[in-house]
Amino acid sequence: MNKKLIFHVSNLKVLVLLAIVTISTGIATYLQFVKGSMFQEAVSQNFSSLQAHIFLFALLMCIEVFFYYIEWRYENYVVTHTFYQLKKGVISNALKFSSESDHLAENETTQLLTNSIDSLEFPYYNAWFDNIYLSLRVVFVFLAITAINIWIALALLILMGLPLLVTQLFKNKLSTLNKRYINQVGKNLSLYENLIVNLNPIHIFEVREYFLRKVTKSLRKEKDFEKESKAYQYGLNASYSFISYLSSFVVLVASLLLISHGQIKLGSAVTLLGLVDQLSLPILSLSRNTSTINSTKSVRSDIEGATLATIAEREMITPLERITTKNLAVEIKDKKLSYQDFTFEMGSSYVIRGNSGAGKTVFLKMLTALRTFDEGNIEYDESDIGRNADKNVFKDMRYVQAENNLFDDTVLKNIFFDRDPSQAELQNCQKLLKPEALLADSPENLSTGEIRRVLLLRGLLAEKSMLVFDEPTANLDTATSAVFWKMLFDWFKDGKKTLIVISHTIDESALANFDHSLDFNKVVKSD
Repeated sequence: MNKKLIFHVSNLKVLVLLAIVTISTGIATYLQFVKGSMFQEAVSQNFSSLQAHIFLFALLMCIEVFFYYIEWRYENYVVTHTFYQLKKGVISNALKFSSESDHLAENETTQLLTNSIDSLEFPYYNAWFDNIYLSLRVVFVFLAITAINIWIALALLILMGLPLLVTQLFKNKLSTLNKRYINQVGKNLSLYENLIVNLNPIHIFEVREYFLRKVTKSLRKEKDFEKESKAYQYGLNASYSFISYLSSFVVLVASLLLISHGQIKLGSAVTLLGLVDQLSLPILSLSRNTSTINSTKSVRSDIEGATLATIAEREMITPLERITTKNLAVEIKDKKLSYQDFTFEMGSSYVIRGNSGAGKTVFLKMLTALRTFDEGNIEYDESDIGRNADKNVFKDMRYVQAENNLFDDTVLKNIFFDRDPSQAELQNCQKLLKPEALLADSPENLSTGEIRRVLLLRGLLAEKSMLVFDEPTANLDTATSAVFWKMLFDWFKDGKKTLIVISHTIDESALANFDHSLDFNKVVKSD
């Protein structure tokens, strides 16, 4: 893969931008020669030639502005397209499931998407685009000055290199300071979000002042980090400015001496001074921009790490006959859970019961390759899912967990996702949900019980041959629980289906419908 000159921007796009900028910069430089000719003709009173040059100057000026407009539009396209690709890459990798603890954390992903990537627009991309234009201007102007007087050009070349040398000397320090500030902004964003969703507890427990002090402390840290980073940058900018003005001063004095000794004409002097005006700003801006580009080094490294495909696609396995566990054990915090060997035959139903902390939910997560374990093995027929849980078992299985989390989408999409439900499925939905809840555009106004019913329907109508439920009737009243159990066993009896359920609240009539009952109080050892 070709190394990209600009972070995540194809070199072809850079070449297109370079071509556009070359035209506008070439015109801008040539205009200084036209200006010098105009002055010389005005002094010589060559009015016909003066009129022609005035018209040429106006025409070239309009063309130059037009190409500036094209340049700005193209730069905007490049930035927006690059941000789209970067954010897509980050979220694509973040959505790849991994049971490993070193997977990109939720807060890190959020910071990259909402803060780090967008923070590159001005200090990185705009600085890079500006540097392309400024570098071309320096080249054109330097060549033009060389054509007038080579000694002035050489003096400028030496002075011009000093700011770039200073920039390279301090680039790592700038990068470190800027990353510290960017990270603090991300931490504060997470803090704000957490406080906003906890307004009720803050009010109930009268802890507003406590959290206000906490926010103030974090904001002060953000302010101090930004101030230190900017102060360092401004110190470097001051040195760039001094060198830039020194360059202009040297050329101005040299031009005046050359005119006074009759070595150049007035028109050439006007051209030379105009070129120097075009050069003084680039010397300053090139160094300043390079400094800001260097300051984003750490942020770009974080983004690059998040966009690389570090998580391989998981092998898909599906049990045809049975799932077996052997010598299964896992350490959780300060205790070790050791499980008796189990065999789950396809086409049978199992209910798992036991006290809180008996290891029921942990067992289901290991069984479905959602978490790692420390000893033993789990086999889907003859395929071992591995202690690192690196297999995907959900091709023909749905697992409805105890957590009540829904996506920010319509209620129907939360049940059926990317497929359209049939009329029969909609009728089944209405056994658990009222029509107004079922057709809601968002789940935000649903009660806890209604959210639970949406999750149950997500499993019941998943068109899979194996269902796993963790506390399905939690937060449901007795009547609704009875409806669910009837729907569940109607599903189970319709063909060869497999069912595994954890439940504290199951009644005796529902319990009698299961083929097997597992009491984890008796079959799990806790050390």
